[in-house]
Amino acid sequence: MTAAEICWLILAVIGLAYALASTWGTALVVRGVPVLLRDRSPPPGRWPRVSLIVPARNEVETLGPAMRSRLAEGYPALEVVLVDDRSTDGTGALVDAIAAEDSRVRALHLDSLPPGWLGKLHAMSEGLRRATGEWILFSDADVHLAPGTIARAVSLAEAQRLDHLSLLPQLDPATWLVDAALASFTRTGLVLGRVWLVSDPRSKVGGSVGAFGLVRRDALERSPGIEHLRLEVADDLALGQMLKSSGSRSALANGRELVRIHWYRSLAELTRGTEKGAAVFDHRLLPALCWTGALGALELGPFLAAARTLCHRSLDGPRRRGAAPREHAVDVPLRRSAHASGAPVAARRGGQRGAAAPRGGGREDPWRRAVAVDALQPAGAPAGSTCPGAVELKPPGAVTTRAARPRRGA
Repeated sequence: MTAAEICWLILAVIGLAYALASTWGTALVVRGVPVLLRDRSPPPGRWPRVSLIVPARNEVETLGPAMRSRLAEGYPALEVVLVDDRSTDGTGALVDAIAAEDSRVRALHLDSLPPGWLGKLHAMSEGLRRATGEWILFSDADVHLAPGTIARAVSLAEAQRLDHLSLLPQLDPATWLVDAALASFTRTGLVLGRVWLVSDPRSKVGGSVGAFGLVRRDALERSPGIEHLRLEVADDLALGQMLKSSGSRSALANGRELVRIHWYRSLAELTRGTEKGAAVFDHRLLPALCWTGALGALELGPFLAAARTLCHRSLDGPRRRGAAPREHAVDVPLRRSAHASGAPVAARRGGQRGAAAPRGGGREDPWRRAVAVDALQPAGAPAGSTCPGAVELKPPGAVTTRAARPRRGA
């Protein structure tokens, strides 16, 4: 076995181990994260007021349809604080238009960013100042909600006495390459983050989801607050960890068919969206590239090794399947006149001659062609043996050497 084959084998084994571990982790996620659509929690005796806080920056293409889906969601006690965070693409005018259409919407425009804050967290903090609900729902600008989603979430939270409930969104499809990358990214993040432990009060694992994070206001006031997170790039994860460490009871559910988001529509958007991931590596390029390459090798390693093996066998297989029949030599004398007239040429095969007279006469061309017919060489054939299908042109006067053939009866 060559060194290259050993490397491919090691890559395949490591990739297979990663695939098994990833499959096991995915099974834990599926088992430990319930589907909200299947929940049958009874509705509370009184629907508490929910304040939906939506920070938006340059979201003019996605904000309108997403907000209309949330306003049509149907929750009876809903208030919306729509925050325009220094937008430059017409989002501010759209926010005012939505507020004018629905009295439940309060428009808030931010023109500056204080030092020591990230934009989204500052918008969340300012929106929270103007919210009056018993429950606070943080949600990104491009999230779509199906009818009854907030009511289902509030029913589950009140029935289980939760302080914080997050919903995993359903990702709308884009291109196949973007979908494959997102599938790998989300699966790895869910497994490495051990999200099935978020609902376990004995575990310290916490987290939230930017698409849908429902927080009881009292629990948020018992925590250090949004100001404590003002420089957190992964604000949703940090919010969930802060609440869990403050004694809040958290839970995570699957919002399939209820919460939808079109995360990235192209590879360019996906590349720009990796800024949060770069923060994990302190925005250093080399560690980020090493991690990306290692993850790609783990994801694709078994498939690449299998593809290489199949290609190697299809190309080199005939040489490895055994020995061939003995070699036969064929001398084919070529005649110029025969080529000119299209007549058949004289042939000698295995010591027997069969000739056809050339049409139109003409003398025989002294050039001769020796054709070695060999279906397959035996393994370990000596160097210099004739290759299968080899054609050799002999100059005038040259002697054609032919392989000796056993005589009959010998």
